[in-house]
Amino acid sequence: MEPLPLPDAGKDAALALVLDFVRSCARSMHHAQRERAQESPQQWWEREGAQLARLGVIERFPLASRIGSATGEAQGAAQDADAHYAFGLEVILRGIAETAKV
Repeated sequence: MEPLPLPDAGKDAALALVLDFVRSCARSMHHAQRERAQESPQQWWEREGAQLARLGVIERFPLASRIGSATGEAQGAAQDADAHYAFGLEVILRGIAETAKV
């Protein structure tokens, strides 16, 4: 943080953002590990897919359904917590760096 050309309050805000993101991802990763111990991704999809169909989610939210389906097929699961962490951290750090340039 020290080399960033931000005032101390900005450095504190940037650090809080990164730490809050990391904490949130750690919780998501822990939750995903517990879910995987209880059921396979295929079992999860069968259970949740039936519920989503009953709720008419595909018709009500076609964009979210399309993205979620593509992601699920590519990852074999509803989420990839590791990929979300890597993507999010990169975006946050790039954003902090860009903000510090201003």
